[in-house]
Amino acid sequence: MGRVELLDEEEHDVHRLAELRAAVERRFERYIGQYAEIVGGEVKPITFPTDPTAASYFVAANLNLDTWERQRLLEATSTDVRLLEERRILGRERDILRLYAKARAPYEDIVGLDGDPDNLRTPLSPN
Repeated sequence: MGRVELLDEEEHDVHRLAELRAAVERRFERYIGQYAEIVGGEVKPITFPTDPTAASYFVAANLNLDTWERQRLLEATSTDVRLLEERRILGRERDILRLYAKARAPYEDIVGLDGDPDNLRTPLSPN
């Protein structure tokens, strides 16, 4: 249960909002594409709302974020601030996905120390 207060968003430059919206949408589509490639999923066309404010909330709702970060997006005082933050987050998340895609399972090529693949032991241990 929570208390919700709708905030009026201050919008300044319509052209700037359109540019930010387009940039966030491109990054979001690339992010979804990278994610789908890693998990072997299918990417369906994304239909974004045409209104920049609605598009910013759409992206926020579909990002896999911690609660505190999602709350920061909800508390943004304007659409341009929210879109700027989403652009930053999407860049970070895409970098993480890029690193994840390059990584191998840590022990996929390790054969047992005695040459027996059924007798696997971890060569490195935090203990």
